[in-house]
Amino acid sequence: MKKKFDKGFSRKKILRQELVKAGLLWLFAMFFYVFLAQWGPSKQWVETGTISIDWRKIYHADQFANIAWAIAISAIVFYFANGPNVKNVNRVIVSAFIVIGLICIFIAQLVYLAANNYWGIDFHTGAHTTNIGIVGWWDYIARLFVNQFVAVESPLLPNLAYSCSGAIIGIVLANPNMNRKRFLKWGYIIGGINVLFSAFWLFIIEGIPANPFELVDFHVHPTYFVFLSIGLQLIVIISFLRHFELNPNLVGEKKEKFLKSYQFSRRIGAFSLSVYSLASIQIFLRFGLWGIFTLLSLDNADMFRTSLGLPTGWTFILILLEIGMWRLILWGWAKINFVGSLDWLFRLLLNTSKKRTKTEIDSQKAVISKSRKSERSKKFRWIWEDPLNSREILLTPNLTTWNM
Repeated sequence: MKKKFDKGFSRKKILRQELVKAGLLWLFAMFFYVFLAQWGPSKQWVETGTISIDWRKIYHADQFANIAWAIAISAIVFYFANGPNVKNVNRVIVSAFIVIGLICIFIAQLVYLAANNYWGIDFHTGAHTTNIGIVGWWDYIARLFVNQFVAVESPLLPNLAYSCSGAIIGIVLANPNMNRKRFLKWGYIIGGINVLFSAFWLFIIEGIPANPFELVDFHVHPTYFVFLSIGLQLIVIISFLRHFELNPNLVGEKKEKFLKSYQFSRRIGAFSLSVYSLASIQIFLRFGLWGIFTLLSLDNADMFRTSLGLPTGWTFILILLEIGMWRLILWGWAKINFVGSLDWLFRLLLNTSKKRTKTEIDSQKAVISKSRKSERSKKFRWIWEDPLNSREILLTPNLTTWNM
C-alpha cells in the first residue's frame, strides 16, 4: 500500500483496491473450502473413491479468510493513518495494530461464549457449519460473518492478533532509516516480555487447570497461549533476520550462496496463496504410492488411503516427496512467470503493477492509429511480461541494507 501511495495513488483508490482484493479473496476462500480444501473432496476421494459436495463449507474459516479480513482491516487503518493531519504515519499505524491486536486477544473468549449461548451449539466441536438458519432467514447471511470470529479451525479472534504482529514487523523493516541493532534488541525484549506475560497470565490470572490437556486448545486459543505464541514467533523471526537479512557479514560470495540456497523458500513465500490453494495435489502422491504397493502386492497399501493411517517413517517420506514435487512445480512455473497463479490473477484483476508515466502515455497515443488488434495486443502484453516481477523477487533479489 505504501509503495502505491509513494507512486502517487490516492489513499481512496488504494482503499478501494484493497477492499476489492479482500472481497475477492474471501469469495475464493469459500470456493476453496467447498471444492479444493485438502480436508474436503480430495480427502474423501482418497479414502472412499467417491466425492460429495458440502455447500455449508462456505461458512468455514481458515487462513484464507483470515488473510482476507486482515487485508481489509489493514487497508482501513492505512487510509485513516495517511490522512492530511497525521504527522507520524508509521507510529499511528503501529499503535493502531497494537490496540487492534490486544482487543482481538482479550475479547476472543467473550465473543466465543456469547456465540455458543446464542446459537446453542458448541463451536469448538466443529458445529459452526450446523444449525445454519435456525434463528431466522437472516441467519444465512449473519453466520458468514459470525463464523469468521468463532469458527473451529482459525477464528479471527484471536488469530488477527498474529497478523497485527506480523504487520508491525513489516512496517518497521520497510523503514529505510531503521537501526539494525535497535531493531534486534527491542525485538528480543518484546518477544521475551510476551513470554513472561503469558506465564503471568497462566499462573496468576487463570491458574493451572487440573487437567493438563486444557492448557492448549488450538481451536480457541487461551489468552496465555496467544501471548506465548507471539513471543516465541518474535524470537524465532528476529533470530533468522539477525543471521541472514540483517547480518552485516553476509556480503559478496556468502550473500550469493545464501540467495541461491533460499530460492525455493522465496518461491513458497512469494506465492504462498497459490501454494496453499493447491495443497490437495498431495492426493496424487498418496494414490501413486497406494498404486505401487498394490501393483507389487506389498502389505499395508491401504494405509495411504486412510486418514492418520501412516506410520511415522512413511509420514516423513511423504513429506520429503511432497517438498520435492513442489520444488519441481515452482521451478517450472517460474519459467512462465507464474502465469495462472492466484497471485497473478489478483494482479490481473486489479492491474496496479505500476503508475504510467507521461512518456508511456504519449507512446501509447502514438500507436492509436494502428489497427485495433495491435493496440489491444500492446495493452495486454504486460500480462505475459512478468507483472508480478517474479524474476527480481526470486532470481536476483537484493538484501536490503539498513543502518548497522
